[in-house]
Amino acid sequence: MGLFSIRKKMATRQNSAPQISLPDKVSKEPVFAYRGGVLAITLQKAKARFVDSVGPVRIKWNKESRLGITFTDSDDGAIVIKHSDRQPNDVWVGQELLAVNGVPVNGMDFDSVMERLRTCAAPCMLDFTPPPSPVVASAVTGAAATAGIEPGMVLKTINGASISGASLSEVQKMLKAASDKHPCLLAFAPYNDYIRAEGSVMSKLSNMKTHLRNTVCVATVTMVAAFSA
Repeated sequence: MGLFSIRKKMATRQNSAPQISLPDKVSKEPVFAYRGGVLAITLQKAKARFVDSVGPVRIKWNKESRLGITFTDSDDGAIVIKHSDRQPNDVWVGQELLAVNGVPVNGMDFDSVMERLRTCAAPCMLDFTPPPSPVVASAVTGAAATAGIEPGMVLKTINGASISGASLSEVQKMLKAASDKHPCLLAFAPYNDYIRAEGSVMSKLSNMKTHLRNTVCVATVTMVAAFSA
């Protein structure tokens, strides 16, 4: 038997051998299909970490128009938002006012804070507590761990819908609907990646709002000039 025949037979055997597909690497943003019963993931709010990572929400008030926020004092003495006419996701009812033009207002009485808002130099920078903290996995076992979910990861979406700002009880209520026929798909992301993404979104929203205000101002000036001509 020649060398060529031996090589040909070896190649034939290799081609006829069963193909073994290796499992793909675990996704950086794993998805877990929950079908009811024991979740195998302990969920909790990440408020302390989130506050430290994201920092305060800052609003720039030029004082040429009304602020659009009504304040009240809470039971613990904090100055919080009672009502807001501002754009959605700008600020939220219940957020605490932390500082006015960089000066902390913690411990100040309500009237003193309102006076500071009235007399502060324009533009007035208002710092509020960060947006609602995300829901994170504090413990992971079983199939959830196999899927690549790790403690500290943030729950981003349920069935493709963002849960940003949702309370823990609201998330638990969504999960109660899970079944074999209608599983809940839970998408997670590493905490630091989530924080960077949230910061990027907040920055883009801020830039979009600034651009919109500038566009409106330019359009108004153009219209005035046209009528004056």
